[in-house]
Amino acid sequence: MYAHSLEEVSTEYGRNGPINVTLFTTAEREWETCRHNIDDQVLQRNKIDCPSCGKEPLVRSSDAIVKLRRLSSAGKVHNPENERTMEQPQARFGNLVIKSDTEVENFRQRIYNKVSSVRNYISFETTSFDMLDYDMINHDFITKKKQMCGGSAFKAAREDSNEQKKYDETGLVVSSCKHCIVPYAINMFKGESWTHTAFMHNEAMKSNAKFFCYDVVCQYWKWMKTKVARHFPEYRNLTSEMTGILPIMHKNAHQLPCKILWNPRWTTGIGLTGGEEHEQVFSKLYLYAYVLKHMAKHKTIF
Repeated sequence: MYAHSLEEVSTEYGRNGPINVTLFTTAEREWETCRHNIDDQVLQRNKIDCPSCGKEPLVRSSDAIVKLRRLSSAGKVHNPENERTMEQPQARFGNLVIKSDTEVENFRQRIYNKVSSVRNYISFETTSFDMLDYDMINHDFITKKKQMCGGSAFKAAREDSNEQKKYDETGLVVSSCKHCIVPYAINMFKGESWTHTAFMHNEAMKSNAKFFCYDVVCQYWKWMKTKVARHFPEYRNLTSEMTGILPIMHKNAHQLPCKILWNPRWTTGIGLTGGEEHEQVFSKLYLYAYVLKHMAKHKTIF
């Protein structure tokens, strides 16, 4: 559309000759890549870290935006061989913001291989199933239902996820600082699961964040401590050295104990951080939803 508009403007001012859309698009991508390489390699600018947060950000708030999905039929009309594989071509900007699909899948599969049975839910202090919640015992209930707190109407991630054949990519998991800067994100190829959140949680730990905000942090924190930490000692610091909080708006849909235990207003050191910064980022990303779901994978590798 932009190229056609530019062509009409050129004709209006007496300049002849059509604009080759393919060459124009290629030139624009090469120019953006050149600008990025100058900023990154010559000027050595850090374009993803928040200058206000510095090297020790206070909080990372993470959630999935399911509207940024790609139809499985995208790109196959003209190129039937355009099938997604885990071995993708090198992105123009590397893995600057969106992490490697292979890296994410290896992380998630490593956890699934260890924590796939309900017996793993038993924590170090637990000696009988009587001490566990019903949700923790009934594994079928957990994997088939959205995990919510109390009578919450908010649908959030769960331990496992189902494949959606209609979509090649089912969304994007985004992490944001309190100033709405996105340092990293990951693609989803199934529904949102806690292993996606665990990957973002681990990245938050690497960035020296002190707090981790998530819509159902009450359920996720329990899963992380009783299942993941038991089999992966290297991840115990995710819950022992970081503090989980609920977003200020989402907490109203939780039960009273959660409103007290995970309330950001009653958490020392968090200040007036609301934890809804990722939702502000989503309000911007929603604008690209219609374009991206019809765009072929190879056209968005940046």
